[in-house]
Amino acid sequence: MPEGKKKNHLGEYIQNLKESYEILPYDSFASQICGELQARCEKDGTPVPYCNSQIAATAIANNMILITHNIADFAPLVKNSMLKVEDWWV
Repeated sequence: MPEGKKKNHLGEYIQNLKESYEILPYDSFASQICGELQARCEKDGTPVPYCNSQIAATAIANNMILITHNIADFAPLVKNSMLKVEDWWV
């Protein structure tokens, strides 16, 4: 980005996010889980978008519950893994 107010504002915003939240890595363990999830869902006849399986794999790899308002989008992943999801907006 060219130097200027917009670049500075965006940089400050990103730095604030980094300081406010723990950023979980998408590491080799999560990527292995992701591949297994993709294969299980495809075999089950319910393929899922790759980005959803990456999100699910990161949650599984870190022993976390996935919080989403799109429960249905993750249903095949829940069915084919130990993924736990919750919708806090209901």
